[in-house]
Amino acid sequence: MVDEGIAKGASCQRKGTFCSTRCCAITRGTTAITSERNHDLLRSLGAVPVVYGPGLLDRIRTAAPKGISAAVDLVGSDEALDTSLDLVDPRRIASITGTARRTAAGIQVLGNGPGQDAGAEFRQAARAALVDRAGRGELRVFVAGSYALDQVVEAHESGLAGQHAPGKIVLRP
Repeated sequence: MVDEGIAKGASCQRKGTFCSTRCCAITRGTTAITSERNHDLLRSLGAVPVVYGPGLLDRIRTAAPKGISAAVDLVGSDEALDTSLDLVDPRRIASITGTARRTAAGIQVLGNGPGQDAGAEFRQAARAALVDRAGRGELRVFVAGSYALDQVVEAHESGLAGQHAPGKIVLRP
């Protein structure tokens, strides 16, 4: 485990909860940006939660007095990008939202356009490592809802209705 600080946005949305568990597993300094209702969950993972909105940069600096060495943007807002750029070098920022502004800033955009897909081989290797960690109890996977395949419409509607709920929607055969 390293002492580097990581700041990440959308910390409890579908991808965010999983990303938060990984960040907390590799560093002692994860600052997780989310709404107040998710603070207890993030604390249980080992993160220091910080709420969005005016004054965000100051709240992050207070929560991470040793500094932030990397940022993960899962939300795609101007606030997320501006704050990330104020905290760290653009080469230390990764985002899953491929806006032109992010590309122009020189940050690493993941999985959102030509040349940004790590490839099947990388995903397969990562999947094996994640399954291994889950088997050892080192990885928590949150499920927001579970649906039979013939309930795909309900699953989709549930996902839309609870876009900010922690966890994944699972479809079963």
